[in-house]
Amino acid sequence: MNKKHLVILCMMLITCTLFGCSTQKKNPIGEESTYTTVNNFENAQLSIVEGSVTPESITLEFAYSGENKLLTGERYYLEIMKDGKWYTLDICSPENTIIPDIGYWIENDKPLTKEYNYTGRYYPLSKGQYRIVVDVSEDDGTIYPKEDYILATEFEIK
Repeated sequence: MNKKHLVILCMMLITCTLFGCSTQKKNPIGEESTYTTVNNFENAQLSIVEGSVTPESITLEFAYSGENKLLTGERYYLEIMKDGKWYTLDICSPENTIIPDIGYWIENDKPLTKEYNYTGRYYPLSKGQYRIVVDVSEDDGTIYPKEDYILATEFEIK
């Protein structure tokens, strides 16, 4: 093989690699979920606002009926159901993903409605059964609450 053929072959391989990666729009599936117990805080409920589920976003409503305030933030995780088990979706661009450290208070009988836009963190979701996982903590009067609770709700992309 002469030098010219080798250069052309290398250029073809590089082109195929670049276009193959850039056209991939499927969220990579990660490890099996470690969240085996969810919705274990009886004073807090998480529900989906009707009609808000799209491949790019979801709107959730947090409700709380405890004595103190409840705290949540911008951090969330998406998981997909495969073969009867939940698996994490890997973030599509972890080096370019920044999760703002913003907290939202949820007061007794004053629900919080929050939209989670996946764009930039995940590719648009394809058909399947998903769940969104968020953590919450109850204000116990300390700087760092003693316990985080995991809330999750399931949804389907058709």
